[in-house]
Amino acid sequence: MQSEQIDSRKETITVLIPCYNEQESLPILFERMDALVSKQAESGLKYTVLFVDDGSKDDTRQLVREYAQQHSYVKYIFLSRNFGKEKAMFAGIQHANTDALVIIDADLQDPPELIP
Repeated sequence: MQSEQIDSRKETITVLIPCYNEQESLPILFERMDALVSKQAESGLKYTVLFVDDGSKDDTRQLVREYAQQHSYVKYIFLSRNFGKEKAMFAGIQHANTDALVIIDADLQDPPELIP
């Protein structure tokens, strides 16, 4: 009985994306994350995309906020100032309640398509 409950549960993956002044790359990242989440939903995986803005001075926060309003799987944390990438990642890790966590850069240095 217990193993049936475990087997029937959807696995959850959080994609943690620390951001700092990323307004130029975010529209492309949003498109690619949408494609990834749509494709993986068929396999039974449940994704959360968690953006942690590290005190951006451009329109990063507004773009993330708008994206989150359009997609229920998108969450965000806005830090009060620039604390550095490591602190932004740590804040995201503390808030992730998930089976697996993947961290990628918002500048597409690591393509989202590499995420299983």
